[in-house]
Amino acid sequence: MLLQKMTPNLSDNKKAQSSILVFLFILILFLLASAALVFLLFSYSPSTVKKEITNSNYNEIEQDAVFIPISKDIIDTDEDSVEDIEDNCPLHFNPFQEDKDEDGKGDACDVSRSNRNSHDDDDEIECSSNSDCGTGALTGNRFCQSGDVYQNFKNHTCNNPGKTSSSCSSSTTPKLIQDCIFGCANGTCIVPACSTNTDCDDSNNYTEDICKNPGTSQSYCEHNPIACLKNMDCGFNELIGNLFCSSNNLNVLQLFQSWICLSPGTAQSSCSSSTTPQIIQTCSDICVNGECKDIECYNNADCGTDGLINQPTCSGLNVVQDFKIFRCNNPGTPQSSCSFSLCQEIQQLCSDACIAGICADIECYNNADCNDANLLTEDICHNPATPESYCTNELISECIPGQTQQCGTSNIGECDFGTKTCNSYGSWNSECVGEVLPSNEICDGKDNDGQVCYSGTGQCRKAGNFVCSSNGLTTNCNAVAGTPTAEICDGKDNDCDGSTDENNVCASGCTSECPVFEARQCTSGGYRVCGNFDTDSCLDWSLITQCGLGSTCSGGYCV
Repeated sequence: MLLQKMTPNLSDNKKAQSSILVFLFILILFLLASAALVFLLFSYSPSTVKKEITNSNYNEIEQDAVFIPISKDIIDTDEDSVEDIEDNCPLHFNPFQEDKDEDGKGDACDVSRSNRNSHDDDDEIECSSNSDCGTGALTGNRFCQSGDVYQNFKNHTCNNPGKTSSSCSSSTTPKLIQDCIFGCANGTCIVPACSTNTDCDDSNNYTEDICKNPGTSQSYCEHNPIACLKNMDCGFNELIGNLFCSSNNLNVLQLFQSWICLSPGTAQSSCSSSTTPQIIQTCSDICVNGECKDIECYNNADCGTDGLINQPTCSGLNVVQDFKIFRCNNPGTPQSSCSFSLCQEIQQLCSDACIAGICADIECYNNADCNDANLLTEDICHNPATPESYCTNELISECIPGQTQQCGTSNIGECDFGTKTCNSYGSWNSECVGEVLPSNEICDGKDNDGQVCYSGTGQCRKAGNFVCSSNGLTTNCNAVAGTPTAEICDGKDNDCDGSTDENNVCASGCTSECPVFEARQCTSGGYRVCGNFDTDSCLDWSLITQCGLGSTCSGGYCV
């Protein structure tokens, strides 16, 4: 018992002795530091050089050295002239780096393992129980194991409790957090996506919400799109597209589109449309490319009546006048248009001259033009080569003595001319020698009266003579009328009915090249004549007749 009581006292004495030794050591250090300071104060001079304490000369310098901060490019957080990388307490000023327990951590910052904020001046007991090492707790994230939710639990253990060799350690073990019915995923129990269709409601009226594999871990929601709930969802009923023409080209049409929703409100819903043509405008004439167009003309007559215009003028020896011809281009189409052309029609062929659109006769150009082939007259042209020209034939004598000439009234049939003679006085004898005069017609097989008779009219008119009738009591004309032909536009009575170009034969669909039948025109060194040379009832120019060598064309004639 006495030993047991004394044992604690011996321990206390030992601790007391240790405390005294520490105190004495600190006191000695204080005295030494004071002495060094006094020495420095008395021995200081401007020339005195103080040596800087560094990691390399720490044990070499004298104790009266001055602590000078090291270079700025070396890190020394506690400014004890020991670089942080070599300082055993970089955050505590400890230039002498004391480490009594030699654990590599300076006494200035080494806290005892008992975690009681006492300095680790000597080894002591780390722990006496598990609680000294820490409190068990869940750590880390939750994870899945065996289909359930687990999380690691960290346990703290005191090894060799109550001894200086005691130490703390820890270990982790999985701990069941939640027992999952449908399995685990990413540290969480799997919850079925849905059990009924209602669980899949996405608040969208335009989807059909269906729970697939309801109430199982394989359940999922399917949102099938609904195309339409009502007709309006499909589109507006309206006119669409471009304007176009009806098949008869009388109306402007446009398609009207109507929409309908089939199986509305279901995933099978769909939109259907139909189009029908709708009349937009009725055209007065014609529709072209979706527009009403006016047709200007259907035939030439819609443009005007062909005819002569302006006053006659002269063209060489011809009296001409402008003839206006109307033409309907592209008749009966939207591209129809009226146009006209002017051509000069020959109204009259002048034999001598044309002046101000009027034919004027020039009686003579020189005296030779007045030659009356009578040697007994003097032939004179007055105002030659003008419309005022005229000839005079002044009689010198009636005839040349001994001269003869024909006389009488006819030489047809039994009639015959006679001869008269110029007497010595230069005048004609009145007697017509040898003349056979007409007599009353008798039935003797001869033409006693010397007259020609005709039969037929128009192109059928033919000449003949009077002959005895079959009874011998009278005479009849033996002329035989020609055979009528179809009327054509040629200015003649072809069908021999007394009318010319009747029944509108000149108003056929063709267009005459020349305006007047038998008109003549000079061209290309010759002339051509206007006439009907085919069966279309229209007047055409003939082929060109060339004038001979040394001749020229004038007024449609070679001269």
